[in-house]
Amino acid sequence: MFRAIVALHPNVIHLHGTGELSLLLYRAISNYGIPVILTVHGLLHEEKKNALRKHPSLKHLYQYIHQSKIEFEILSLVSRIIVDTKYVANKINEYYTKGKISRIPTIDIIPQGINEHFITLYDKDKKPTKDILSVGSISKRKGHLYLVEAFEKVCKQIPDTKLVIAGVKSEAAYYEQLTKRIADSKYKDSIRLLIDLPQEELYQYYAKASIYALHSEEESQGIALVEAMAAGLPVVSTTVGGIPDVVTNEMTGLLSAYEDTDTFARNIIRLIQDSNMIAAMSVAAHEQAQEYIWDNIAAKIEKAY
Repeated sequence: MFRAIVALHPNVIHLHGTGELSLLLYRAISNYGIPVILTVHGLLHEEKKNALRKHPSLKHLYQYIHQSKIEFEILSLVSRIIVDTKYVANKINEYYTKGKISRIPTIDIIPQGINEHFITLYDKDKKPTKDILSVGSISKRKGHLYLVEAFEKVCKQIPDTKLVIAGVKSEAAYYEQLTKRIADSKYKDSIRLLIDLPQEELYQYYAKASIYALHSEEESQGIALVEAMAAGLPVVSTTVGGIPDVVTNEMTGLLSAYEDTDTFARNIIRLIQDSNMIAAMSVAAHEQAQEYIWDNIAAKIEKAY
């Protein structure tokens, strides 16, 4: 990879991520004096810390120590980075304050973009339904088990509510745990778990749903949240990571603490029972999502270059 990069004689090199590969490439490239910009979306230190806290093991301890060391080293070396939310920028500043990194790079806050087709799914005349959609990799970090728990509480008050969970099987063990949890649920007939849907079919579920729900444990931005907003879906999610930078509470969605399934369920119920709130949040979410169109983001990246 390094030989191919040098052979191109680029004016700028754009690396992605704070893992070992990025660090090795940066060390090699820096000897050639070529300007480097680094994209930092998810923070490995935060992700591995959460994994260790939730699921203590020697494996997670090693990953936490090793990945944190690499991330802090590359952040101390690079002079300019792109992050997707204020949350990530604030965390990097916090690392410097706590002495984890030796300097703060110049930071450009440029979010990740979305496929513009989601914008076309918006229908200002759509009648509210009781259909909830959740899209994301099937993994512990996305909190699907808590979502199912909250959904059951919703169904106790509004029995005809429907939930569709769509995603890719990222963690096989968690997927098995989720399928068993759904099978054991009193409301299993109201829950559909769909894996590896073709994009065109997934669009249909966005068009049908009235609420997007994600009980995430950690997000730097959450692209699926923006995609849902572009389609005009109010978001019910958690207050973790960069989600509050993307979803404006009480304007484009309703947020609650991670693991607080009672409040999460109440937020869904509030929306289902208030069609005016859904309509107002739908408009606001769709408008806010315009910021994430690739043309706007490409212009900001070009300026950073």
